[in-house]
Amino acid sequence: MQLSEPVYRIAVLSMHTCPRGKTGSRDTGGMNVYIREISLQLGEMGHRVDIFTRDSGTAVKAVQPLGKNVRLVHIKAGPKKELPKEELNTYVERFSSEIEGFRRLHNLNYDLVFSNYWLSGLVGEYLQDWWEAAHVLMYHTLGEVKNRVCLKEQEPLIRLYSEKSLLEKCHLVLLPSWREKENFLEYFDPEAHHKVRVVPCGVDLESFRPMEKERAKKMLNLKASPLVLYVGRLEPVKGLERLIEALKYFPPQKRPSLIILGEGNENSTYSEELKEKCKELSLENYVHFRGRIEHENTPYYYNAADVTVVSSYYESFGMVVLEALSCGTPVVSTDVGDVRRIIKQGKTGFVLDKASAREMAQKLHLMISREEKLSPAAIRQTVASFHWQNISRALLREFNQAVKINEDMKGVSQD
Repeated sequence: MQLSEPVYRIAVLSMHTCPRGKTGSRDTGGMNVYIREISLQLGEMGHRVDIFTRDSGTAVKAVQPLGKNVRLVHIKAGPKKELPKEELNTYVERFSSEIEGFRRLHNLNYDLVFSNYWLSGLVGEYLQDWWEAAHVLMYHTLGEVKNRVCLKEQEPLIRLYSEKSLLEKCHLVLLPSWREKENFLEYFDPEAHHKVRVVPCGVDLESFRPMEKERAKKMLNLKASPLVLYVGRLEPVKGLERLIEALKYFPPQKRPSLIILGEGNENSTYSEELKEKCKELSLENYVHFRGRIEHENTPYYYNAADVTVVSSYYESFGMVVLEALSCGTPVVSTDVGDVRRIIKQGKTGFVLDKASAREMAQKLHLMISREEKLSPAAIRQTVASFHWQNISRALLREFNQAVKINEDMKGVSQD
């Protein structure tokens, strides 16, 4: 780091989910990976990062080192168990007060608060006022958009109200794609464009890299060919029912096997509905639910697969696309998040226009049977710029802006 660059102490807020949570299970996914990777990169740059999350009973120690200059701090607020997000809202003030208690106990001063998701944003409002610190908010997803595209599972009114009200006080809003910025300005306030910055998500190029396909399949005890892969939570917004339906459009002798990685909400019937759909379509022998796996093991599955599929009705970005392409595996995706900027149409995959099960099957067939194929190394090269190090530098530039805005505002109020 250059000597002229400021060094910050940053409070990263992740109230409802722990960055060390099990990716692919309830309330854990890309956001957990994002917070963990960004924090580690900022720590490597010399910044001091404390990630605050609610203690849901899984923490062995209240304060755990995550990497150079990075700590994970579990805060007591409410019962030590998993709680619905709507219920967590009642513990926002308590969570905020406990963070302030931690700050006082250790005599710390934070330059910036980085809130992730609307619940953390509410906490960030308290800390912004108490500490007179810069406040940067990342929504990760927008409740209004989820409600529009997925009628089967609606977000609560408290989330919709909170996401709009949070805009007023924070210094900057981060969004992971230009499409999400369009959504944000449409549902919130077009005049707020000056507060909004677009910084994409990233990928760990060291962990997600090509390997010999047969070796990967052997390690996972997979023999089927061709092989299609889905990675993510099992919830209605992910559109898995149309991915399963797509398989029925293949002749049985050419039908690929589908591996589904991830878990559903324990209170949801969606997983069972998907399995029932497999039975209805006589696809039980082609669809394999492998449940949640450790995130570090997903590169083996990406490499074993012939194609990775994103079937979602809504994604704010689409980190699975980056991970698959980084492993050299093509992707067929619905038109969500930033996929049109990432996937090279017909070369590294396809972005669907209509997102019907039939179109999905057609594009899967084209990817699987194509004669002229880019090498895994060439596919990987198309996403090399999304290395977390580059993303963290872009994020830090926005942090600098937020700190400057905050200092200017404090100067005006003192005058």
